[in-house]
This record gives sequence, structure tokens and C-alpha cells, in this order.
Amino acid sequence: MSAMLVDLQRKQVVLSAQKSDLKASLEASGLALKAAEGKVLECEQALALEVEKSKKDAEAVKRLERKAHFLKMDRDNIRQILKSYEAEKEKDGSETKLEADLLAARKEIHDLWQKNEELETKLDEASKRVGVDQESSKEKIFRYSGPESVLDA
Repeated sequence: MSAMLVDLQRKQVVLSAQKSDLKASLEASGLALKAAEGKVLECEQALALEVEKSKKDAEAVKRLERKAHFLKMDRDNIRQILKSYEAEKEKDGSETKLEADLLAARKEIHDLWQKNEELETKLDEASKRVGVDQESSKEKIFRYSGPESVLDA
């Protein structure tokens, strides 16, 4: 019995050592579990912040896309207005050129009428010197109502 008792005491010492080892391991595991839970909580909070930031960024991107769309529409409208203005300006420019050409042609006609009158005056003077009656012997080459009627047209 004494051998059994010694054997039991040895087993009790071994079990006690195992128990203290298990308690130490349990405490270490508990501390590690608490640390892991703390890290999980931190990660969940960081994830929630990232999700919130991602939502805000997505909303900002949508707003910027809308603004860009409206800016493109405005740009296209302004381009159309500028093209229309350029077309009108070119049209006005061509009309102005036509008007300038018309004025130049009217001035040339006026100058030609004046030259014609000068030539008729010289013809009358030459006819008087020669002694020919201008009205009876000659028909006027040019019959016109004057440069004013041409310029008013």
C-alpha cells in the first residue's frame, strides 16, 4: 500500500504540475483571446470607416461626373454659339464685302457719267469751233437721266 500511496502521491504531483501548466496556458490563451478580440474590434472599426469613406468617395465621384457632364454640355453649347456667331460674322463679312463692291461699282459708274459729261462738253465746244449746229446735226450718243438715278438704285 505504501508503494501505491507513493505512486498516488507522484501522480498527484504530476497532476498538480499539469494543472498549473494548464492554468498558465489557460491564462495565456485568455490574454491572447482578449488581444485577438481587441484586434478584431479595431479591424471592424477600421473596416466601417473605410466603408463610410468609400461611400463618400463614390458620392463625390457621382457628383463630379454630373458636373463634368454639365460642363461638357455647356462647352458644346458655347461651341455651337461660337460657330453660329462665326457663321453670322462670315455672312456679315461677305455682305460687307458685297456692299463695298457695290459702293465701288456705284462710284465707278458716277465717275464714268462725269467723264461722259466732260466729253459731251468738249464735243459741243469742238462743234461750235467747227461751226456745226450741235443740236440739229448730232444726236446725243448717251441719253441718261444722270448718275443720281443709278446711284440710288
